[in-house]
Amino acid sequence: MKSLLLFRALTLALISFFTLTILLACKIDKRDKYSDLVSRLVESALNSNNKLVTTLDHNIVFFELMAEDLLLIQEPYSPTEFVKSFRHQRPVDVLIKTQWHTSLLLNTFLARAGNRYAQYRYAEHFSAGSQQQRYWLERASANGYAPAIIMLSKLYVAQQRKQKAHHLLSENINLSSNIELAYIKLSISLNLQPNAWLPNLESLLQSEPDNNVAQQIMSDYKAFYRASDINFKKEIIKSQSKCRYPIHLVAADRQELKELSVLLFDVIHQNELNHWGVCLAGKHWLIGHDALDDIIQNTPTTLIRFKPQLTRANYYKGIISLPFNTTTHVLKHELGHVVGFEDEYQLPDKYKTIVCRLEGHRQVNQLGKNVVVVDPELRFVSQSKAVKWIEINIPWSSYINNKQNWIKSEGSKYKLDWVSESLVKVDKKLGKSGGIGLFFASTCQGEKNIALKPTYRESFMFKHTYDIPEVYNNLIN
Repeated sequence: MKSLLLFRALTLALISFFTLTILLACKIDKRDKYSDLVSRLVESALNSNNKLVTTLDHNIVFFELMAEDLLLIQEPYSPTEFVKSFRHQRPVDVLIKTQWHTSLLLNTFLARAGNRYAQYRYAEHFSAGSQQQRYWLERASANGYAPAIIMLSKLYVAQQRKQKAHHLLSENINLSSNIELAYIKLSISLNLQPNAWLPNLESLLQSEPDNNVAQQIMSDYKAFYRASDINFKKEIIKSQSKCRYPIHLVAADRQELKELSVLLFDVIHQNELNHWGVCLAGKHWLIGHDALDDIIQNTPTTLIRFKPQLTRANYYKGIISLPFNTTTHVLKHELGHVVGFEDEYQLPDKYKTIVCRLEGHRQVNQLGKNVVVVDPELRFVSQSKAVKWIEINIPWSSYINNKQNWIKSEGSKYKLDWVSESLVKVDKKLGKSGGIGLFFASTCQGEKNIALKPTYRESFMFKHTYDIPEVYNNLIN
């Protein structure tokens, strides 16, 4: 009896096993047929501008099969509702109007089935730069899908892997003109010499003469690229007479040149610096030119450039070097140096000990139009002598009313009476002088000698975001 029951149980188990095997095979076969069909549909239909263009009218059963397969994918969408949405419309129309969850389901299914367009679209559902996004972009790129290759190259660039991005574009450069254009732009941003990308640009313009981006790159190349120091210097000399303070922009690629142009334009027009005699005299696309100060030597030219790894802007030997993402306020301050203003904040010790020193018997040194270094022990035999000294040695003396207010007696002699105390004393001294006088500046703070400036309130030479006082504009003219 027990043997018979055991035989029946084994028989039933075998029948169940073979039945499930047959059903599973049918399901896999249906899924494979469906996957192949839809993959071909999407591949052919979405090749043109990502828009479905087909006359095929598929039976609803295919979508029912797909909905059944999608039960394996845990997404917040009901397969039944998914199928119902196709009941009263042509499937192609529904695919065009698909909602987000539907789109995600379609892309998930087709991406896993190997469809390159779906792999690209599926990658877009993940957060930018994530491992999942990179995985699906790499799969779509391996399948030769041009938009995925371009998007993946941008992801590599964002991750500071520019060489990898460049290699990816180079390997697939013949797939599409968009990849070729991306290769050209990245080559330029990597500061590669024109022989690495100019032939591609010329070829692209031959095949697509109306390509606006390629036209602009070629236009910039012809207008601004300087192949040698000789060509660069010729342009510098040619533009010297454009204004009192000619500014030339220098960059290793055209995008940096554009950013510098916008920055300088904003600074000049927001602060009316054209009254200073500042103007944009030239733009130069330079690669591998290091001795820039030698080129502009003995000219009134000032160069402005971005410098990688720089954390603080500076002006030295006629060159303004800026960190990336510099604000207009910072450039305004640096242009202040160009026209002759000195810093009013406390200078670093290594500079302060040099510029605040008075050599020999000198008792005054004009650091800039706005800062004068004075020996605090300076004395005069009369008030008139002190007034005369102010008129000769203080650049803003013509704007000081009642100069005698800034002189005080000390025994039988006289000395300068600058202000470094409270506004009460400032108001008493100024009277009707218009706010101009002799005020303590922090420039030489901590040194034996002191620095004086024209106004009590801080200016843009103390802090970038502060305004340009009217008297400073007058001092330039």
